[in-house]
Amino acid sequence: MDVTPTQDVIRSALRRTTRSATRPAFKRYSYLLTVLCLPFLLSACRLVFVIEGEGFVLATSSGVIHRQGAVIQIDAAYGESFRPVPHPGHSFAGWGALCRNQAVECPVTVPESLIEFDVEGALEPGFLPGYVGPLQLTGGSFYETELPADGPLVIPLDGLDIQGLAAGDAALQIFLATVDLSFVLVGERSGDSVEFNLSEPGLTYEDLWVLVSGLDSNGVLASVGLTVETPLAADAASLKPYRAAGPYADVIAGCVTADTPFAACELHTLPLVGMETSNPDINAVMDRLVVTHDWMGLRFQQFLQRMPPDMLSMFRGITAVVVGANVRPSFYLPLTGAIHIDPALIWLRNEEKTTISDAPDFRQDFGEDLSFLYAAEYLEGVFAAFEFFSLDDNRERTVAEAERLFGIVMFHELAHANDFFPPGRMAALDLSDTPIEAFVENEEFSATTQLEATYPLSNELVKAMAEITFEGVEATAAQRLVTASQVGTAFASDNAVDFYGHYTGFEDSATLVDQVMSRYHFGIDYLAAFVTRPAVPEDAACDDFKVGFGQLGRIGDPMVSARAALVLQVVLGRSDVSQYFANIPPARTLPAGQGYCEAAFSVLLRASSGAAGVRRPHSFPAQERPVNQLPRVLRLYR
Repeated sequence: MDVTPTQDVIRSALRRTTRSATRPAFKRYSYLLTVLCLPFLLSACRLVFVIEGEGFVLATSSGVIHRQGAVIQIDAAYGESFRPVPHPGHSFAGWGALCRNQAVECPVTVPESLIEFDVEGALEPGFLPGYVGPLQLTGGSFYETELPADGPLVIPLDGLDIQGLAAGDAALQIFLATVDLSFVLVGERSGDSVEFNLSEPGLTYEDLWVLVSGLDSNGVLASVGLTVETPLAADAASLKPYRAAGPYADVIAGCVTADTPFAACELHTLPLVGMETSNPDINAVMDRLVVTHDWMGLRFQQFLQRMPPDMLSMFRGITAVVVGANVRPSFYLPLTGAIHIDPALIWLRNEEKTTISDAPDFRQDFGEDLSFLYAAEYLEGVFAAFEFFSLDDNRERTVAEAERLFGIVMFHELAHANDFFPPGRMAALDLSDTPIEAFVENEEFSATTQLEATYPLSNELVKAMAEITFEGVEATAAQRLVTASQVGTAFASDNAVDFYGHYTGFEDSATLVDQVMSRYHFGIDYLAAFVTRPAVPEDAACDDFKVGFGQLGRIGDPMVSARAALVLQVVLGRSDVSQYFANIPPARTLPAGQGYCEAAFSVLLRASSGAAGVRRPHSFPAQERPVNQLPRVLRLYR
């Protein structure tokens, strides 16, 4: 589901940005066309395209795209229809001059259609910015399959998740385009599919993104690119740079709210931190912070000041850090190169809690019909490593009480950023690329690409269970019967450190990093198990959850550690990462078939050599982090 084929470098010569133009004054000399065309003995008449706003014009029968200032030579035999195509996020405002009375498509013939018009500016479409819906492209199987290098590409229309389209599809047009729209490939409809045939030198389909243009359910002609839905939509109006005088204060909020490839900022507008410094300090990070409330910046800096130095170095891989009231859960967005942090990680005072959304995580009910649960908790020795605090009570907390969970999530998100943009590739990045372009062009160097080539995860059963649990894929009848023992045994045969690592290759890499770093810097072990699901889990005793497979400190398994070392070398930009593994004890396996608390108690007792204070962990198995603290990479990559 996360196929990301290698992408060729987009040739700089193809980078031509269409600009809007001011409409020239018309010289309405009606005799001019008559003289030029009568009696069609001279060379030809001319049509010039004068475009107001951002968009282009498609000649529907020839499939030729005409941009601002384009000129067509026409004669008596000429006949063509023209269709306006707004740029993504824009809508069609209407025609001027020749096509003034046409709603969308404008037919042009000679001489009747032109006889009363000056040829200069005869086709005048206008486009308006700021289109926000209802037309949306929210997904497509095109991005999840292996793409041909050239030749025909056929995309079934039902493989594109298009929302808000008017009834019928007469105005629907599908394009593939580079993010700067310097190259646009027109799709040809064939039944229920659209076909593309790429022959442009230096480009592959992996360089191109789907662009949909059509009438929305309100009758407005608009165009949209693939949209990534984020919690930032609710925060966009109030997002601001924490440092108003920062070097990117005038662009950073706009760059982090881009939600399509066509809206993303290029790296010369907002570069990665590592493109400016190989040793970022706290000031460099704070210059890239975007918040919805000022207290978030203050707290983020307080937490950051308590983090280890190698965390600061990992900020090389980001364009920005966003802390927004509605960010839930924390996530990394390769479209913009920014990490987004849930403010529930950093509040300290009750008045700060009131500004944070308490909306439940949309994933909280995923996998409820499975026969097993994945239970996990962080431990320092034999005790819980930290406490989870609620947004719904009057308790306050200190930085010390919350810093470890903050640290784990930050290492996870920064692992994503440095996976997509390894320190060793910073100098090779093209400033004219957007972050998503830069990633796809350099994908072969990412930690995940190298991990999958060297130590791939192969168990399809565990992968399917992870998609149900973390993505919400509907389980089949057979999958609902898979036991804790079956999925646990399958998990044990692979070498992921965490069940979440089977969700995507990127989460595999990031969980390896966060567990190594939490062990090295905070002395935290991870206790996790696949356990049976009682009929009513909330009313069950701890030992009613029978262990199918579980381990304490799985990062200590030699094969798991080898995989983690490979990822750390890439994301930290170091050839020697042995220090991080020097004191990791061997993984300890829980007795299968025992109740969760009984099994965990016995392993902790052995691990502590009978130390006083060992207790049964909980009366109920803890789920792996509160769901709203389970970070993710938001999809917008191939």
